[in-house]
Amino acid sequence: MPFCDIFRFHPNGILVNAPDGYRSIHGNKANVKKGKFYDIFPKNKLSITSFNTSDPVIHSQKRRTLNFAFTDKTVCSAEKFIAAHIDRWVEILCDGKEDWSEEKDMVERSDELIFDIISDLLFGKSLDIKERQGDNPFKDVPKSILSYMKLMYLIGQSPVLNVWLRLKPHGLDMLMKLISPTGVKLLFDFIEDGIRHRKATSNEKSQRKDMLHYLLQARDPDTGIPYHLDEIHAEVFVLMVAGSTTVSHVISSVLFYITRDPRVYNKLISEIRTTYKNREEITDGPQLSSCIYLRSCVDEAIRMAPPVPSELHREVLSPGIYIRNNFFPAGTRIGTSAWSLNHNQHFFRDPWIYRPERWIIGSGVTKDDVSTALSAFQPFSIGKYNCPGRKLATMEILLAIGRTLHQLDVRLPSGKISGEENKHSEREMRDMNLYHFRDVYVSQRTGPVVQFKRAG
Repeated sequence: MPFCDIFRFHPNGILVNAPDGYRSIHGNKANVKKGKFYDIFPKNKLSITSFNTSDPVIHSQKRRTLNFAFTDKTVCSAEKFIAAHIDRWVEILCDGKEDWSEEKDMVERSDELIFDIISDLLFGKSLDIKERQGDNPFKDVPKSILSYMKLMYLIGQSPVLNVWLRLKPHGLDMLMKLISPTGVKLLFDFIEDGIRHRKATSNEKSQRKDMLHYLLQARDPDTGIPYHLDEIHAEVFVLMVAGSTTVSHVISSVLFYITRDPRVYNKLISEIRTTYKNREEITDGPQLSSCIYLRSCVDEAIRMAPPVPSELHREVLSPGIYIRNNFFPAGTRIGTSAWSLNHNQHFFRDPWIYRPERWIIGSGVTKDDVSTALSAFQPFSIGKYNCPGRKLATMEILLAIGRTLHQLDVRLPSGKISGEENKHSEREMRDMNLYHFRDVYVSQRTGPVVQFKRAG
């Protein structure tokens, strides 16, 4: 198959399928800005965040504020809350039984875990949607978020984008608020109530210093004025969406692939259970970092099924940009698809095979092999638009997989064939050992369906 490193996917859109091209687009000195696609997201003119603005100056201001919520201190203080949620989740997964549990759809279950974690870290109050008892109205929030993202992504990729942006301040924002999915409205209300409560109790000494605390304490770096509540509300909404859907996707991806490969599964289980005597020892730090195979299983799942699979929309600034000896003028839409780059056979041998060993030197894998793979692997992006929550997300994923597999065995239900829950396209019918998903900016997926049993 011939290698195509640059191709047109849109009348004014170019995709670059090479690591050096990725760095040219996303590096700190790249002569680009975020594209107009991101401008569709603010619900009003005050709801501007580091995610939903295409203005580089405003992004820089907002990003400095957001960084307050992701310092080493705040990430470290979050660990005990994350671990508590994971341990409770593990108890729920095994149904209180010693034998194999009922079948579990890990899209739903991992969504529930991570939404509970992020709501707790932001507000000191969990949505508790992972609990099985009671009628919790927030249970549909993850699905509603994906429906919302799907709609916005379609608008952002369509020819009506420019018309949409012109109409936003002239009644379209109000219309979108009215027709938003019920779950999205519930989440907006939850965030608004949480912020109001925190403002009302801001003088209490017992107040927990969670993410919201630092966002409310932040000041505009240029004026020193506190941020408007609409701005805080919008930033919190982005954190809840971005901080949940992506992490949840990685957890379900790991479980999909390890349950379909007994060799990988047994090797991973052995590493976790010989490294740690009990679950309380599984904490963030050098010992967790020493679990090289665990990290490799996670990285390989991200490579095979990136949480944000398509290009991160960028627009070339004046006077233009050179990429791989090709000149692109100002105004060109440009990007790199994580899904395409992660499956590029020039950087990954057997790109359609889940093989965690590709990230570990030895057994036929050279230092150059690993270096080449790493050059094409940017799970949290790079440069000024990179993910601010990468340390927190990595900790959540490693703790969730580590603590779960230390306490529980997991398997595909008897009689199930790999990938049978995904049969809605020709490609999926041909290869059922790939974790399939739809691109709605983030990944919309189904399964895996698995069972759990207490290890012993």
